[in-house]
Amino acid sequence: MANNNVFNMKSNGAGPDKFIAFLKKLSFVPVLIFLALITIPSVVYTVATNENAIVLRFGKYHRTELPGLNFKYPFGIEENINIPVTSNMKMEFGFRTKDPGVRTTYVKGNFDNESIMLTGDLNVVDLTWIIQYQITNAKDFLFNVHDVQKNLFDISQAVVREVVGDHTVTETIIEAREEIGMQSLAMMQKILDEYKMGVKLVTLKLQDVVPPDKVKPSFDEVNAAVQDANQIANIAERQRQKLVQEEKGKADQIIQQAEAYKIDIINRAEGDANRFLALYQEYKKAPMVTKKRLYFEKMRTILAKTQKIFIVDPDVKGIMPFLKLDGETP
Repeated sequence: MANNNVFNMKSNGAGPDKFIAFLKKLSFVPVLIFLALITIPSVVYTVATNENAIVLRFGKYHRTELPGLNFKYPFGIEENINIPVTSNMKMEFGFRTKDPGVRTTYVKGNFDNESIMLTGDLNVVDLTWIIQYQITNAKDFLFNVHDVQKNLFDISQAVVREVVGDHTVTETIIEAREEIGMQSLAMMQKILDEYKMGVKLVTLKLQDVVPPDKVKPSFDEVNAAVQDANQIANIAERQRQKLVQEEKGKADQIIQQAEAYKIDIINRAEGDANRFLALYQEYKKAPMVTKKRLYFEKMRTILAKTQKIFIVDPDVKGIMPFLKLDGETP
């Protein structure tokens, strides 16, 4: 009876072969899961919002990916390198930042080979500065120049030394610090663009510009003398401007008086001319009457100014010597 049942199971196809086949199929599931677990991390990658991803295929540049979820070929066929492209990065010269954060401190250390430089008037200054930059082209940054950081460091040193060498020590320390920074920034950016380094400078700022410690006392004395001279020059300039303003005011007043006098003279001349023309018209109408009237007017003007009047008869040949004049006794 039992043999008949075994025979029936084989004849119906429900025997151990089918069961073994089913078990073999189940054995591939863990393998597939395992393969998926080791493959997905090498296929899927993310690019942060401040990054670009450079994708290499068999070690050669293939494409640039933007921020977000991205995919690549697994098993080393493609490789991604994420580059920060919008973050400001900093490089320091002549000093280093120690423990940046809440209590940031700066260490001068032994960086004289970076900070000691010669000015245009053959003086020596100790100059520290920083640069801030961004990566604008991730591909150029990775492939156009070997060791961008070192090249950027060397270019900055060379440019700043060249610009400082075109200025005097006084200009470098006091008068032209901002100009030196702007000029150095422009020259550096021009070099970076020529070499297509994929870097954009954000700022170049001079930090401390001082004479070396060995000559600092002498320089301080010279600087104090220069400041005194500048103070005296400023006082003299203020006094000069005050005097110039006063004299200018006087000159303007004289000019205004002269203009008023000119207008008065012109008005008088025009009035006299108009009066003369009016008299002339009257004279043409009655010459004798006009002459007499003019004569009488003139005599009235003259006689009004005299205190004594003596009328002498034209027939008299001489005046008696006993005549009292001005209270004199004959």
